[in-house]
Amino acid sequence: MTEGRRVWLSVISRDNLLCLENVYVCSNHFERGKPAYAMKTFDVDWAPCINLGHDKVNVSTLQAASDRAIRTEQRRQRMEEAATSSSVASSSVGAQVSEEDTGCVFVNEGTQTDQGVLCHSKTVQTTPPQTCNVGVQTDDWNFFDEKVFLSNDSKVHYYTGLTKCALLLSTFEFVMKPFCNGEIRAFYWHSFLIVLLKLRLNLGLQDLAYRLNWLIKWPQREQLWKTMPNCFCACYGTKVVAIVDCYETKIETPSHLVAKSATWLQYKHANTAKVFISMCPKGVTTFVSCAWGGRVSDKHLTVNSGFLSKLLLGDIVLADHGFDIDEDVARMQAALQIPAFTRG
Repeated sequence: MTEGRRVWLSVISRDNLLCLENVYVCSNHFERGKPAYAMKTFDVDWAPCINLGHDKVNVSTLQAASDRAIRTEQRRQRMEEAATSSSVASSSVGAQVSEEDTGCVFVNEGTQTDQGVLCHSKTVQTTPPQTCNVGVQTDDWNFFDEKVFLSNDSKVHYYTGLTKCALLLSTFEFVMKPFCNGEIRAFYWHSFLIVLLKLRLNLGLQDLAYRLNWLIKWPQREQLWKTMPNCFCACYGTKVVAIVDCYETKIETPSHLVAKSATWLQYKHANTAKVFISMCPKGVTTFVSCAWGGRVSDKHLTVNSGFLSKLLLGDIVLADHGFDIDEDVARMQAALQIPAFTRG
């Protein structure tokens, strides 16, 4: 029984109400002729209060509680309006531009609505405008771009601990020279930068994932052809687009029983999470699925991850012998190949 129904039955105080299916309370038992909203528990009309046939309910006490609730709601609304007004005022002050610098006068007109204050700006041209430099907030991908990142020594020192841009660049060239070339230099640059950010600022893995999630993207076929290793060309030509596998990692035991059952893996004797990962022949990660419970099969995870929709006609996917997805890949007019050394 809900709290509201319990209170209603208490104030009605009828012992002969055995069946409540067709019982109604008329408007004569409410101060304003109808019950109040169910969430307004301090309202005088939250439950029947007058003409009840007994004096168990003190209407004056209920009215006092209702008045206190109304005053509390009014104070809350005034505080919200004051906070909104202060935020609008501070944003207007921050957006002001002096007439001497730009030759423009900004006139703000405020219009009061039910949703708040809407500010409209009108620009009155007084003198010909002059060109000025304004800072533009860049996206994460532009911020971590090699040329943009190496444009400021203080930024390099804060994020990496190295004092100069030239020192960071020379360190990158020394460490990554055996691996990278002009075509995939950006990938190794971002990988190198992730390591430095983790060592310098101890950023959480989730934070790094949000910052750099744009690094995982599906490549164009021309990029795959240009970077295809010779060993793949000798065996499969230039048709291999992905090498797939599922990765499992141990997690804390969930408190929810369903989640605990879905993540329990018997042969590992632990609760695990499983993700589907795809990489191109060059070794760059190109697709990562959402995490699933460790008990899910590789086939089910692959089919429901969205990976198959990225395949084109004639593509070849390499997988371990445990992946029984040849029919699903064939529906996308692609082919699944299992290398001989993975067949056991």
